[in-house]
Amino acid sequence: MSSLPTRIDGATLHILVSTSPDHVDLDGAIAWAREIPAHQGPCVVTLGDVPLATHGVLVLDRFCRELEARGASVRVVPNDADQEKALRAFVDFKGPPPPPSGGPARPTNIIDVAHTALVEWAHVANRGLSGTLGVFLPRPRVRSGEFLRSIADIGNLAIPLVALIAALIGAVLSWQSAPMFEQYGQGILVAQLIAMSMLREIGPLLTAILVAGRSGSALAAELGTMKVSEELDAMEVMGSDPIRVIVAPRLLAFMVALPILVTIADIIGIAGGGLAAVTALDLRWDNYLAETQKAIELRHVVVGLVKSILFGFVICTVSAREGFLTSGGPTGVGRSTTRSVVFSIIWIIVVDAVFTRLLLLSGN
Repeated sequence: MSSLPTRIDGATLHILVSTSPDHVDLDGAIAWAREIPAHQGPCVVTLGDVPLATHGVLVLDRFCRELEARGASVRVVPNDADQEKALRAFVDFKGPPPPPSGGPARPTNIIDVAHTALVEWAHVANRGLSGTLGVFLPRPRVRSGEFLRSIADIGNLAIPLVALIAALIGAVLSWQSAPMFEQYGQGILVAQLIAMSMLREIGPLLTAILVAGRSGSALAAELGTMKVSEELDAMEVMGSDPIRVIVAPRLLAFMVALPILVTIADIIGIAGGGLAAVTALDLRWDNYLAETQKAIELRHVVVGLVKSILFGFVICTVSAREGFLTSGGPTGVGRSTTRSVVFSIIWIIVVDAVFTRLLLLSGN
């Protein structure tokens, strides 16, 4: 290994790397750096006509870090487009440098924390939604196989759980409200109460919370595991956008599966409430169904379905955001999974409250 040509132009040290770094090991890179006099100031490393492969970039990185440890501020100047591409891919793979130890690494007040979280969530939501809308293009960017598998995971496997909980909630509503209506001789109004509450509020809210705990946590855990194992970084180095490849199909699946699950929950909940009402009150099935038909209006059904679509969007984007922010190995994956469920439920209730208030102001 020969010494590297160097020259000083003013306060800047210029180094020409004319030997291929691919033929130098990491210890050789340290020896290179030690042969150069210590320089406190800017340093420009110019690459000659040498090819750069993965090992060569690692050697060059070790060489530059040794110079920086000796007080120099290093800048690498590539010689051609291939070298520039290799260096850019390596920098993207490493990610942004860590914050300086003397400055704050995280927001220090609640306003900054909320703003940072909102910006990160909006970034994931925007890119995920743009990838989802790509399914309507002539050449869809959302893989149909991944979308159908996500539909099965989110919807098909959750049907028994949603049906059981909806039936029990409908029965509990019937048992709790029956004595109150019986006091006024209007026990039949139990049917209207169950129908409206299941269609507009309990059905969408209950289903969304169950899906957030089941499928949202699974998405956060999957992305978190890929994050700590550097699979997401590898995808970006290979030119794939993890949000478009992983999140977009699941976002579309959440927004399609939630209305289907809510419809099932509404039907089972009304049936469970009717069964409880018939056994607890002196009601007949035909009277219960007739009163239920009076309460069911198209606007109630539309309100519940629109809520479910919004809830699906919130669950997927919040869970994906927590997965992408995972750090700290297996422990970090557990924290991200827990945070995804907690924040999803919080945002579901916030969205539900805002949506309900807007409906009241509009007279619906």
